[in-house]
Amino acid sequence: MITTTPSMPMRTPLKLHKTARDEDSGLPPWKVLIVDDEPEVHSVTRLALHDFSFDDRKLHFISAHSGQEACEILDQETDIALMLLDVVMETDDAGLRVVEYLRHQLGNAFMRVVLRTGHPGMAPERHVIRAFDINDYRAKTELTQDRMYSLVYTALSSYKRLNSLASSQRYLRSLADEYRSVLDNLQSQLRLPMAGLRSAMATLQNAATVDTDTLNQQLEKSLKQLSDTTHGITRLSELNHLDSPAASERVSAESVVEAALDKLDPSMRARIQSVHYSHLPTLLGQPTWLTELFQQLLNNAITHHPGQANIEISARPSGTFWEFTISDDGPGIPVDEWELIFDAFHGKALGIGLTICRKIVAAHGGKIWVRPSTRGGTAIQLTLPAGTRPV
Repeated sequence: MITTTPSMPMRTPLKLHKTARDEDSGLPPWKVLIVDDEPEVHSVTRLALHDFSFDDRKLHFISAHSGQEACEILDQETDIALMLLDVVMETDDAGLRVVEYLRHQLGNAFMRVVLRTGHPGMAPERHVIRAFDINDYRAKTELTQDRMYSLVYTALSSYKRLNSLASSQRYLRSLADEYRSVLDNLQSQLRLPMAGLRSAMATLQNAATVDTDTLNQQLEKSLKQLSDTTHGITRLSELNHLDSPAASERVSAESVVEAALDKLDPSMRARIQSVHYSHLPTLLGQPTWLTELFQQLLNNAITHHPGQANIEISARPSGTFWEFTISDDGPGIPVDEWELIFDAFHGKALGIGLTICRKIVAAHGGKIWVRPSTRGGTAIQLTLPAGTRPV
């Protein structure tokens, strides 16, 4: 039973708001851009690949009927996996100009580009392969349904491998940066407890009489700081295996949030005024890691709130990812610390909660950052892979 006094506002029970789960179980499709000025080419391509599937993902076709239109689409759609590109359209080299724009202006080296031409003489294969960064060259007359199937399968397989390699490289770079930061921060974090221990030793050696209570308090404080730091180092070591989820599966973000709330320490849960979440989607990831991610984010919002925290969790589509926002109504984080709060042992904090969050998000191929909340506190934003097609 909760009692109140005039000087203490009434604490309402913890409120959980939720909506129905996303029932769509289909994975995000591979985007394929068809660029050709002949409408029948678009129709035939869609018909030939209507039942195509790679890695349990269907195809989503986007059509452009000129080189100019293709460039406009490429500006907007950053996650196209494959472009089936004609050469001769509004000009004799319109398709080649699209390749140049994609590779040099947009800097997109991952998208697979297959030239399909009905005029091989206008763009000789040897010249095009040597001068342009394309991945295959086919005459339209040779592309039977079976050959088209093989071509698309090979292209998507290559696209997937390239993205996987790029993700691994980003992870290794971030890991190296993280450990340099950890070592720098540890040097400053260890100075305080070590100074406390040296001071206690000096007191024992030089004082004729010793205030044992004060000395014990000083020793306990220093030992706790060392223990917290050691625990943080151990936890970071345990997270070294986080690379990419080996056992990814479709999981409801709503169930993940509920599991995270259940795992909160009772003392932390008692400091929540309300948690609001709605329209949470289905994700593709490792359920245990995702639960820990949201548990750490909830802990962070509660820990730095001076009173009863009101937390809101929302999601919106972002390509093949969902962008989550976890906002609170606490005091907020100074702008000059936005880039530092994800570093282990940053500042006076010995915790590594947000460092864990960054590692889990990176392992899922996403990113995490901070911005001010419209509710006056802090908003942590992050991206996670979609287990259903974002709508």
